[in-house]
Amino acid sequence: DSDEFLQVFSGNKLPKGFAGWASVYGCHCGGQWFGQLGDGRAMSIGEVVSAANSRRYELQLKGCGRTPYSRQFDGRAVLRSSIREFLASESMAALGVPTTRSLCIIGHNEQIMRAWYPDVKGRGEAGQGGGRAFPPNQLVEEPGAVLCRVSESFIRFGQIELFWKRGEPALLCELLDHAIDREFPEILQKSSEDGDGGGEEEEEEEEEAEYQLRERRRRGSSLSVKLEPPIQSPPPPPGQETKEAEEGGGSPSTIRLDGVSSKERGDAANLVVLAAMFCVFVVLATWIASW
Repeated sequence: DSDEFLQVFSGNKLPKGFAGWASVYGCHCGGQWFGQLGDGRAMSIGEVVSAANSRRYELQLKGCGRTPYSRQFDGRAVLRSSIREFLASESMAALGVPTTRSLCIIGHNEQIMRAWYPDVKGRGEAGQGGGRAFPPNQLVEEPGAVLCRVSESFIRFGQIELFWKRGEPALLCELLDHAIDREFPEILQKSSEDGDGGGEEEEEEEEEAEYQLRERRRRGSSLSVKLEPPIQSPPPPPGQETKEAEEGGGSPSTIRLDGVSSKERGDAANLVVLAAMFCVFVVLATWIASW
């Protein structure tokens, strides 16, 4: 009920020690990659640790204004959609479905322009199914609001995929390192425990791996893969290449393996298939005759 609470959760003020940030993400829709998506109206303002379970939670405001990823959108939210998200998230939580939670909704006097459905007096006037026309084709003013939602993490798979699709390996690795450190610290802990008690050779290998990782990030080429040269077969004995060319009619597609050419192998396979078909024909003929 305090004025400070209203100022913080409406996006007008940040508490001491807090710092806001926004993130970008991409997504597939209908099986196709759409690139960057979202209207850029979500702004995280900080993290808190719960006194009840010692778990860390991220606080995120939705509708408090534009971010670097808003594109052509206004960064605002209306009261209608904020209430809808509040009810949906709390209903899912009550049903035991893992989801984000809604902390509060702060309304304000600013009127937000949004596309909406035209007024329809009777059913059937808007289309075959009646009711609202789709898509909404008129602009209306709606009261604005700011929703605060809470989650242990707002990292999306679409954030990681976007950097991969854009060919930005340095940012991709930086985000992955952050996700592992924040979401899966047990991986780093297990890796550290496995390394305890090792000899100097293991320590040198770890230091070399860390150095290579830092170099890849610095060069921005962490996605490159070093390809080993193909294994070269030993050269044929003198005179064998000429003999094979003569036997195969000089065809470059004739390749000999263990003294048998690929053409000879193909002919043998054809003979086997013909023999099998002949045996099947004999069996069928004998069965028909006896029947």
